Amino acid sequence: MKGIILGILALLILPIFVSAVPATFCNDSDGSDIWTAGYTTTDKGVNVDDCDGASGNLKEFYCDGDKDKLYNTMCSDFNAVCVSAGDETVPDYCACDSGYVLDNGTCVAENTVPEFGLIAGMVALVGLVAGVTVLRKRN
Repeated sequence: MKGIILGILALLILPIFVSAVPATFCNDSDGSDIWTAGYTTTDKGVNVDDCDGASGNLKEFYCDGDKDKLYNTMCSDFNAVCVSAGDETVPDYCACDSGYVLDNGTCVAENTVPEFGLIAGMVALVGLVAGVTVLRKRN
């Protein structure tokens, strides 16, 4: 009888201890993208991506399973700058400086990206020459 009572008490008390264990989770708003301002949310709180002062270092938070971790990346390694909102509660990110564009994960000067305008101009010039040639033959 004593064993039955202890068993019943264990069944009544055990759910209290099991439900007291918090669920662990991790969500990353930007999917570890240094070019997007983001944050991680876990059962312990929120961590925002953050520029580390004048160093240009971005502390990028990401999820590894149900835990958040961070890696440091130098935006300058990608010819970029760290853009800070100046508020630790607002996420920061890497961005191309003025006159640069993002190309294959790094910032390059705007004039080094192949321009389709140049190709279109050459095609138009060839078309113009062909058109003039055809008109001359008609006359």
